[in-house]
Amino acid sequence: MSRRSDDLLPQAARFLELLELAYNAELTRVCHVMKALECAQDESLRREWRARISEARARAAMLARMLSELGADPAGASAAASSDRGDCLLDAMELALRNGDLAAAEAVARECVLLAEVHCTQAWRRMQEAMTVGATLAA
Repeated sequence: MSRRSDDLLPQAARFLELLELAYNAELTRVCHVMKALECAQDESLRREWRARISEARARAAMLARMLSELGADPAGASAAASSDRGDCLLDAMELALRNGDLAAAEAVARECVLLAEVHCTQAWRRMQEAMTVGATLAA
């Protein structure tokens, strides 16, 4: 059975919303890993996190291009979600640094980076599921 194009509009709007969520998740990841770098004592960990920042920036740039091509404003999408960037994780790392125990600060940073990674993975998984559903509906 073929669906009318009107039936796909809610799916398109949902996909755009999921693109914005993934974009914001990547921007959040960049912020968290940059802060985590301030806490990292282990040089190999610092190298790994620098690579993650580069990867997250590349993914964010790709998502920004996709949003622009779909007529959305990436700057508006990120501004709308800026208050929901997990500032508590940034605060936790800052507090750990201020307490002066650098090993503890690094441990807190590791946990915060892991949480940011999970958030990104969830956003990408939702987008992948929406694409699968959209492909099924379009068929």
